[in-house]
Amino acid sequence: THLDITIKLSIKKKVKNMDDETTKYAGFWRRVIAVFIDSYVVGFMALNVCVLVIIAFLLYVSSVDHRALVLLPDILLGLSELGYGYILQTLTFFVWVAYFAGHHSSSKRATYGKMMLGIKVTDIDGFRISWMHGVWRYFAMYLSILTLFIGFLMAAFTKHKQALHDKVSKTLVIREGNCHFLPAIKSILISLLFLALMVSSSGYYAYRNLNHVFTTKNIEEFMQSLVTTMATEMESHLDYKQTESTP
Repeated sequence: THLDITIKLSIKKKVKNMDDETTKYAGFWRRVIAVFIDSYVVGFMALNVCVLVIIAFLLYVSSVDHRALVLLPDILLGLSELGYGYILQTLTFFVWVAYFAGHHSSSKRATYGKMMLGIKVTDIDGFRISWMHGVWRYFAMYLSILTLFIGFLMAAFTKHKQALHDKVSKTLVIREGNCHFLPAIKSILISLLFLALMVSSSGYYAYRNLNHVFTTKNIEEFMQSLVTTMATEMESHLDYKQTESTP
């Protein structure tokens, strides 16, 4: 039909324009700065998630056992040995994936860092990518890391300034539109505000409902237990180092 022919012609025109001289591709340093900005933005987001999990855990333990504050250093040490840190690392990983895949597949087609530099991610034909395409692009980025970051350097000398993960995921990073500084700044400020509200509200809850836990005696015993646990851990670490260095 006439409509199908019109759509096909418009698609061909769009594909052709990606090789046109008017298309500006994002250079290596512009992309590096964007990633640097994004690392701060998503770092604050991941911090909020981790702090929320830790606070929820501490409040739960404190509500179950009034001696939890005194036993807290031993509890945290036991959790670290059970791999509790891996749980936080996994949560942080999912925040990173959701941030990059979600923003790249959004109507803006850019993370906050890319918005500040006026660059966007598209598919090889210049169209917006899907969520799963964004997830695949994120995982493909590890290929650029595994090549000792040479995959990232490819963006400096390839024809369309594609890094290795761009080529693998069939995406482009183009310069399009104006630079927007407000979204990134606003995101960091919101993250800091949320963190402050989360800590203050949990502190208020503990003050109102857990007075039997946060007594002067328990706090003193907590400090003594913390010092003892840290000293024990340091001695164990030093003994391990000496054993390891002994021929």
